[in-house]
Amino acid sequence: MDNRHIGRALQSNVEKYGNRTALRYKRDGEWIDISWKSFGEMSDAVAKALIETGIEENDKIAIFANNCPEWTITDLGALKGRCTIATVHAPSTAAQAAYVVEDSGAKVIFTGDKDQYEKVLTFIDQDKTLEKVIVFDKNINIAGNAKAIYFSDFLEIGRKSKADAEIKDRLSRGKSEDLLTIIYTSGTTGLPKGAMLAHSNIFHQFDSLKAMYNTTEDEISLSFLPLSHVFERAWVYCQLMNGAQINYCHDPKLIIDYLSEVRPTVMCSVPRIYEKVYSAVMTGVQKASPMKQKIFNWATGVGYEHYRTTVVQKKNASLSLKLKLKLADKLALHKIRDIVGGRAKLFPSAGAPLAKEIEEFFLIGGVMICQGYGLTETSPTLTTNTPTAYKFGSVGKACPQTDIRLSDEGEIQVKSPSVMKGYYNKPDETKEVFTPDGYFKTGDVGVIDADGYLTITDRIKELIITAGGKNVAPQAINRALAVDYYIEQVHVKI
Repeated sequence: MDNRHIGRALQSNVEKYGNRTALRYKRDGEWIDISWKSFGEMSDAVAKALIETGIEENDKIAIFANNCPEWTITDLGALKGRCTIATVHAPSTAAQAAYVVEDSGAKVIFTGDKDQYEKVLTFIDQDKTLEKVIVFDKNINIAGNAKAIYFSDFLEIGRKSKADAEIKDRLSRGKSEDLLTIIYTSGTTGLPKGAMLAHSNIFHQFDSLKAMYNTTEDEISLSFLPLSHVFERAWVYCQLMNGAQINYCHDPKLIIDYLSEVRPTVMCSVPRIYEKVYSAVMTGVQKASPMKQKIFNWATGVGYEHYRTTVVQKKNASLSLKLKLKLADKLALHKIRDIVGGRAKLFPSAGAPLAKEIEEFFLIGGVMICQGYGLTETSPTLTTNTPTAYKFGSVGKACPQTDIRLSDEGEIQVKSPSVMKGYYNKPDETKEVFTPDGYFKTGDVGVIDADGYLTITDRIKELIITAGGKNVAPQAINRALAVDYYIEQVHVKI
């Protein structure tokens, strides 16, 4: 039997880890642990309740909620029932949510807060396939809605069900090429397109990243990027298959507080977090006393000297430099590490470029940011820097079994086991993004150096062509402005 099925892999961990903590979340100021055993029991209940609701294998289930343990429990429950999850981004409008539900043909939707539930109410009676809305938050008033039920009551339906054998049979029939999820792109150039990802796509990510990052079952991960997007979703899958612990942050605005409480060893993030931390630190230094400024500048200077010696020049640090680094860390550099909890092992980053000086700044403080590159359609990671192979300013080398080439225009094109099956219900759009010889066209422009490191220069559609016919990439301007403490967002237009 092909065991490359996420539902089976996670169920195996349920049996392996038992009472060990799998998921953690904060409610009313207190952290609450969910063991692997409870995770398995609740996901079983979701699977059986879906069966009792009439959900068949390969049916579509939608989730419209912020990050929370119920999101992941529902996800695993659907996989145990051999269903497919269609994701709705948490801040979506009612029209956007309705589009995902209609396009995917979802029969059931799980909602998070009051705002998300009320948006579903605007279209639930008009949708042709949607039969039930499951509400995570029991404080929401659902009285009078015959199609609505609280998640806790839905679990009770599953617990009373006699469908255990059916769940076991469905799970046993699961294949690596089963459709795992439909994740919708932003739709900036038209209607959103649903990228179809199979179990095999995520397993390629798991195999690649586990080897490249050397993560273990002892990792503590903080989940704050949207689970409706592929980066966080794939990362959570990979860490759970690793046996690691997931901690949820439901509101990204609280990330700094959660970092100090959770103290993660690993966490996927986006450059804006590090840009804001960097600018806040540098602004704080500028406002500090002359003595504190002198100490900080000396300490970072030692850190950079050690970095240039050991990384750039690939030499051994002298005893004198090692001793100075130890003192520099005690006086100032440890504070960089403390901002992100103090025990960071590695933090993958993607979604936008991160300035080289910011990567270096965090590294001298003991925080390894692994800048990578990928898209929704590629599950997502195609390339990444790692703790043992990195070149700041680049997005790293290709993952195993990933073939990257550049077109005559410099477009990055790729073949990989991580590439999607296609766009759901959109065969013409699917055909457009593949070359005749089967390479996926990313739409991004890049260069690959002699050592195999990829650097993204821009999007093909965002290149600015001057009156003299020269192609100008605006990303360098974006990066220069983004580190300013008083600038939140940057858009360059000529």
